[in-house]
Amino acid sequence: MTGSPEPASFIDLVMSSDLRFYQERALGLDLYHSGYAGLIVFCLAIASATVFLLAIFHVIGSRKQTTLILLGLGLLAFLIGLGGAYLNYRSLPDAESTLIRETAGTLPTVPEQAAAVIALPLLCGVVTLCADSIAFLYLAIFWGAGVRPDEPRRRKQQKRR
Repeated sequence: MTGSPEPASFIDLVMSSDLRFYQERALGLDLYHSGYAGLIVFCLAIASATVFLLAIFHVIGSRKQTTLILLGLGLLAFLIGLGGAYLNYRSLPDAESTLIRETAGTLPTVPEQAAAVIALPLLCGVVTLCADSIAFLYLAIFWGAGVRPDEPRRRKQQKRR
């Protein structure tokens, strides 16, 4: 961070992040460099998308279980992202060389850009929670009670033909 003073608190760090700096970085590598928290949040985001797609195509038959799984995955991603970003903030002087690498893109020149890289697991967790909340609302509103295909009825109709 080019020798500038650190933010007073974790909230200040997150609020001062320059999110436009993500355009110049490889976000996948930044998540990888942020440690296990970044990787777990990314995996939870993929799991959430998979559960949502399976629910849309009615592979998962129970609406209650699906919506609870979606909200649980989103909340878990948010909490792990928050914890990972906070741990990165707490070990900032030591972890800065592993978090901010030139291989992921241009190096930050101002503290706000470095704060964006440090807060990336939290941002990914927030995005996952928001997407899962929207998916929950979508399934709650548009997924009717009779979504499960009635296999015995289909078999009877096929036998009649």
